[in-house]
Amino acid sequence: MAAKGTVWGIAGAALLTIGIVVKARLEEEFLRGELGATYDDYASRVPMLVPFAPNSYSIRNKAPPIE
Repeated sequence: MAAKGTVWGIAGAALLTIGIVVKARLEEEFLRGELGATYDDYASRVPMLVPFAPNSYSIRNKAPPIE
Protein backbone atom coordinates (compact mmCIF):
# COMPACT_ATOMS: atom_id res chain seq x y z
CA MET A 1 0.00 0.00 0.00
CA ALA A 2 2.77 2.45 0.88
CA ALA A 3 4.50 1.92 -2.47
CA LYS A 4 1.35 3.00 -4.32
CA GLY A 5 1.26 6.26 -2.35
CA THR A 6 4.93 6.84 -3.02
CA VAL A 7 4.44 6.41 -6.76
CA TRP A 8 1.55 8.91 -6.76
CA GLY A 9 3.60 11.33 -4.66
CA ILE A 10 6.55 11.16 -7.05
CA ALA A 11 4.25 11.54 -10.07
CA GLY A 12 2.56 14.54 -8.47
CA ALA A 13 5.87 16.19 -7.62
CA ALA A 14 7.12 15.62 -11.17
CA LEU A 15 3.97 17.15 -12.69
CA LEU A 16 4.16 20.12 -10.33
CA THR A 17 7.81 20.71 -11.23
CA ILE A 18 7.08 20.52 -14.95
CA GLY A 19 4.21 22.98 -14.53
CA ILE A 20 6.39 25.46 -12.63
CA VAL A 21 9.16 25.31 -15.24
CA VAL A 22 6.70 25.75 -18.14
CA LYS A 23 5.06 28.72 -16.37
CA ALA A 24 8.45 30.30 -15.66
CA ARG A 25 9.49 29.98 -19.32
CA LEU A 26 6.22 31.53 -20.50
CA GLU A 27 6.73 34.38 -18.07
CA GLU A 28 10.29 34.91 -19.28
CA GLU A 29 9.06 35.02 -22.88
CA PHE A 30 6.46 37.64 -21.93
CA LEU A 31 9.01 39.74 -20.01
CA ARG A 32 11.47 39.62 -22.89
CA GLY A 33 8.76 40.94 -25.18
CA GLU A 34 7.83 43.72 -22.74
CA LEU A 35 11.27 44.75 -21.47
CA GLY A 36 13.65 43.68 -24.27
CA ALA A 37 17.37 43.98 -23.68
CA THR A 38 16.92 45.11 -20.07
CA TYR A 39 15.35 41.78 -19.17
CA ASP A 40 17.93 39.86 -21.22
CA ASP A 41 20.67 41.47 -19.12
CA TYR A 42 18.83 40.64 -15.89
CA ALA A 43 18.13 37.05 -16.97
CA SER A 44 21.79 36.50 -17.85
CA ARG A 45 22.76 37.39 -14.26
CA VAL A 46 19.96 35.78 -12.23
CA PRO A 47 18.93 32.10 -12.14
CA MET A 48 15.37 31.40 -13.33
CA LEU A 49 13.78 29.49 -10.47
CA VAL A 50 15.82 30.51 -7.43
CA PRO A 51 16.88 34.14 -7.96
CA PHE A 52 18.83 34.44 -4.70
CA ALA A 53 21.00 31.38 -5.41
CA PRO A 54 24.54 32.11 -6.55
CA ASN A 55 25.24 31.42 -10.20
CA SER A 56 28.40 31.35 -12.29
CA TYR A 57 27.97 35.01 -13.34
CA SER A 58 27.83 36.37 -9.79
CA ILE A 59 30.68 34.15 -8.63
CA ARG A 60 32.84 34.99 -11.63
CA ASN A 61 32.14 38.75 -11.64
CA LYS A 62 31.43 39.22 -7.93
CA ALA A 63 28.25 41.04 -8.85
CA PRO A 64 26.26 42.53 -5.98
CA PRO A 65 22.91 40.90 -5.27
CA ILE A 66 19.95 42.38 -7.12
CA GLU A 67 17.34 43.93 -4.87
